[in-house]
Amino acid sequence: MSQTSNIIKQFYQAGILQYGEFKLKSSEKSPYYFDFRRIISFPELSNLFTEYLCNIIKKQKDLEYTKIAGVPYGGIPIAVSVGNHMNMPIIMPRKEKKDYGSKKEIEGVLEVGDDVLIIEDTVTSGSSALETVKMIERNGGLVSAVIVIMDREEGGVENMENAGYRVITLFKICDIANILVSNKLIEDFQYEKITFYANTQKKKYMRKLGNIDENQKPEEETNSTDDEYSTILRHRLRASLLELIIEKQSALCLSLDTSTWEEGKKILEQCADKIVMVKTHVELYEDFSDTFETEIKEMAAKYRFFIMEDRKLADIDKISWRQMMYGRFKIDNWASFITCHGITAKSFMDYYQQMLNSKYPVNIALCLVTQMNVDNNLLDSKYTKTCLEYINKYPEVSPIIVCQCLPNVKDRIKLTPGVSLEHDWIDGSQYRPVETAITEQGNHIVIVGSAIIYADKPNEEAALFAAKSWECFQESYPNLIEESKRFKEEYLNKGKKNGELLRPSF
Repeated sequence: MSQTSNIIKQFYQAGILQYGEFKLKSSEKSPYYFDFRRIISFPELSNLFTEYLCNIIKKQKDLEYTKIAGVPYGGIPIAVSVGNHMNMPIIMPRKEKKDYGSKKEIEGVLEVGDDVLIIEDTVTSGSSALETVKMIERNGGLVSAVIVIMDREEGGVENMENAGYRVITLFKICDIANILVSNKLIEDFQYEKITFYANTQKKKYMRKLGNIDENQKPEEETNSTDDEYSTILRHRLRASLLELIIEKQSALCLSLDTSTWEEGKKILEQCADKIVMVKTHVELYEDFSDTFETEIKEMAAKYRFFIMEDRKLADIDKISWRQMMYGRFKIDNWASFITCHGITAKSFMDYYQQMLNSKYPVNIALCLVTQMNVDNNLLDSKYTKTCLEYINKYPEVSPIIVCQCLPNVKDRIKLTPGVSLEHDWIDGSQYRPVETAITEQGNHIVIVGSAIIYADKPNEEAALFAAKSWECFQESYPNLIEESKRFKEEYLNKGKKNGELLRPSF
């Protein structure tokens, strides 16, 4: 592990980087908070970081300074530590000018003409750092450069540079988040929530400068329609799911439609290493209790699979939202996906998108049911076409879909129910072999329920479905597998993306 990664890891473990919902000075709500002041309680980390920062400062060309200052309050502790380590004089700008005694703005000794190196812990708009810059200049000092420990990537660094000051940035929030998710210290959802927020804020800043054309089409729309594999891989969630399919050599989703969670848990324990996703019907579990959330999340983390609650939401927007977020089951707390019908999907997706735009900390993505596997249903071709129009309008809201046969849909992971191994089970049903579902009908993941949960040996039956699904997946998507491996470094490890939002994976 590199020294940078080690420091970021320790920042996270020390609670310097926190994930949640925080109100900033600007009144914006942020999904993370960089509390650098906590470092004073961790002397070993403080010493490690001080040495790291001092080495960076020493490597800067043409950087001359005679004093070191910290922006109050977060930058002060590290400025003191760096000054002591480098045997340099320190000055301390005050948050507010004293109205008593000497009425100083700056503590310590600042002579007219002193070159000052300023250290700031985190920059959002840059206003706090610029206030300190002006205070030093007001008192006769000259600012050599501003060291920024963490750039929130919201335009603050650019504001300082545009004002004519040299800025040296150690870390950017997207780089920090990438290191944390690569080391499995945060979930994929937390990573994408942070980077999506940072990109949104950066775009706001660019719009203020007039550097973004509001009529410009999103990147995904400008890509060649023939480039189907890069399109599907550019969404981090889909890329993560594909990576899991390749890693586990399975394209199987277990439909856990048991009467009790205790029964379902035993079956899931047997089959978990063979699946990439479990589909729950939580209202069927007669013994549902508060322990369910903890138990299924622990199993998902241990065996690595996604969780999808098959609620098939179809009520008005606010009721569907409450069913997803609150109530007895609190599905948002533990599921990665929740299915919904297209009946009211437009209004619900509108509402969902509004909540995302307002930075509401939602942890779950929608999975639109565009087709069903029963003969007597009202989901005709017009309904399916309309559903696909919805998901194209909201690419980050419904990154995967449930369908039967939509081979022309290239930019979604397609899950399909109603499959068997080698033969149809029931006359007149739409159950078809795994090979037909994947190879001929263009699906990626097969959803299997009763064939596994009612088998004498569920683990063996799951193994057969996993093997068959992987065999068909390899046959159908050899280029996608290769592209997934190639894209992994670029889009998963480096964190490149196209602005779409990731739901939690494990």
